[in-house]
Amino acid sequence: MWVLPLTIRQATEADLSEVLRVHRAAFGQDEEADLARELLLDPTARPVVSLLAEVGGQVVGHILLTRAEVAGAGTGADDGPETPAMLLGPLAVVPDAQRRGVGTELMRAALDTASGLGVGLVFVLGHPDYYPRVGFRPAGCLGLHAPYSIPREHADAWMVAETSPGLVGTVTGTVVPAAGLRHVELWSEAPPLDADGLTPHAGANRDSWNADSAQYQADHGPQLAASGGLAWGVWQVPEAELRILGDVQGKDILELGCGAAQWSIALARLGARPVALDLSEEQLAHARGLMRKAGVDFPLLHASAEAVPLADADFDIVFCDYGAMTFADPYLTIPEVARLLRPGGLFAFNGSTPIAQLCYPDVGDNPVASLQRDYFGMRALPYEGYVDFMVPYGEWIRLFVANGFVIEDLVEIRPAEDAASSYYGDVFRDWARRWPAEQIWKVRKRGIRSPES
Repeated sequence: MWVLPLTIRQATEADLSEVLRVHRAAFGQDEEADLARELLLDPTARPVVSLLAEVGGQVVGHILLTRAEVAGAGTGADDGPETPAMLLGPLAVVPDAQRRGVGTELMRAALDTASGLGVGLVFVLGHPDYYPRVGFRPAGCLGLHAPYSIPREHADAWMVAETSPGLVGTVTGTVVPAAGLRHVELWSEAPPLDADGLTPHAGANRDSWNADSAQYQADHGPQLAASGGLAWGVWQVPEAELRILGDVQGKDILELGCGAAQWSIALARLGARPVALDLSEEQLAHARGLMRKAGVDFPLLHASAEAVPLADADFDIVFCDYGAMTFADPYLTIPEVARLLRPGGLFAFNGSTPIAQLCYPDVGDNPVASLQRDYFGMRALPYEGYVDFMVPYGEWIRLFVANGFVIEDLVEIRPAEDAASSYYGDVFRDWARRWPAEQIWKVRKRGIRSPES
């Protein structure tokens, strides 16, 4: 055991090996040490506050604060100025010096140093019983949002401390961290996909999409890119025209079957906080590539929409454009969406229509002008290697009502006379101008969202 007093000093480049040793000793692994190294070498993290705690000349603790900003301070992501801030982490104390107040003293010294640099807000994602001892308090309920969505049950772990009194309550926005902290795995705790737990049709659809993903993106990616990611269906009707999602700035949004995440990338650029889910790891690989190209980052979740490994009441909007509501069982997905949405939250999804499904012949790619199958009993629609889903209109309505939704609209998309699509040709377009081939359900979860959520 060490005998205090404790000395706290600024770390230098020559101290790097000691810094890494402390983090490895504290956590028993390399991850925190690797993160500390990355941040100390990251030019976007500067200026940093890097402090060492010593007892008798031996380093026993380290704390790191890195540069951040509160984007949209005051009014919104595009309207207000950016407020300087810092992010705390990692913080490490070697095992023999733990529970001796070393971490507390490091935090106090770091907050004082940040104040001296003119930084008024310091944020941390950490244990809600530990950090409040030096003035941290939950930040999300104060309008100060984490870079990525924090599960509702862990909301109190995202905290802020003021070093300049008066900022909390006047500054709002989303924290933008240094590049070294823009890794979604640092903020997401979702488990890996349990392939053995998938329903048989979900397993088949996963295999189908993994096999077809590259060709799908080659065939349709250019059309999706041309619309900027903000358009619905095979005819890419602009969201600006249909106004399905409304104002997305600052909203927590789940895309339920994202493909290459073209929609979520566009929504992130508008100031939303998306989480993009897909059952296909190949589709998610395409999503990562497009995200890097676009310079945006948000959580990608490899999961089935029939069993989403996320917390209850965590989203303002759940939506998809085809996606999971085409390839998953609505008797499983709709209860999941109801669980995931906050009271008053929006659920919107586009897909085929019962009418179109009734008119598809056994052979051929286009619907015809006569009914080809039974309406009643329609649900799973098996094809070669994959399964689609569709239910009658009354069944949709009963599913929504039973799961606590209020129907706001059913938008039946009619393509323009000269509409072109990478998915279908003129024969399908002409059919879709006579009868609805695509529809967007817009429903809302009952209840009123609380101001704190």
